[in-house]
Amino acid sequence: MQNVSIEDARIVKTKNDIEKAMITLLTEKSYDKITVKDICTEAEISRATFYNQFNDKNDFVKKYRMTVIKKITKVIANDDRKNQVALFKKLLSLITQQDELFLLLISMNGSPEVQETFKMMIRENAKKNILKYIDFQFQTKQEVHYFAVFMSNAIFGIIQEWVRSGRQESIEELINIINKITPVNFK
Repeated sequence: MQNVSIEDARIVKTKNDIEKAMITLLTEKSYDKITVKDICTEAEISRATFYNQFNDKNDFVKKYRMTVIKKITKVIANDDRKNQVALFKKLLSLITQQDELFLLLISMNGSPEVQETFKMMIRENAKKNILKYIDFQFQTKQEVHYFAVFMSNAIFGIIQEWVRSGRQESIEELINIINKITPVNFK
């Protein structure tokens, strides 16, 4: 039994080392330029150790992305849906406090797959939770769909720019900016 816990601790340490390496590397170059060799060198692990847990860097990012999605989904699921500002604040706080790697992966130098997944999550949240607070009647499903696409891309772009510019505004300031420039009136 003790061998299992020692092995689990090693796996956790290796994953943490890889995450830290990715954070460092993503501040230096774009995701598509990062190699497994770069990750292993920065994490100070062997390629064999990396490949024992992941097929390639995309597999690492996919598994990491799923972990983050579970956290975000849990926050959304536990939200009372009465205050979208509070939900945005919870989500941005979760992401910024715990997931520097996630912020870098959604940045302009990040992973296109992670970026698309995050936009899709924003879009689905907009469809399920934001539309009912908007003081506007959509006539067709197409209007709802394209409005959700518009909102998710706008919000994602703002978050991406916020990360790119060094997160100079507080989370509250960013949410206020989003609320001011969003072209809808909430009920």
